[in-house]
Amino acid sequence: MASIIVSGGNSGIGLQAARDLLARFIARGQLAGTTGELSRLIGRPTTPIADTIAEGLRALNRQ
Repeated sequence: MASIIVSGGNSGIGLQAARDLLARFIARGQLAGTTGELSRLIGRPTTPIADTIAEGLRALNRQ
């Protein structure tokens, strides 16, 4: 999986490009960890990445 850096400076990629990249990863199921391993490690249910990103985008739109 590609790694991304989002920053306000001159390095990294822009916010829209990061959004597009994350949307592609989500659409392909690449960010959907369904093995349950993380939940077992931390001892509680995890929040699906799509829900976390959607809430973050809603928060950005409220600003």
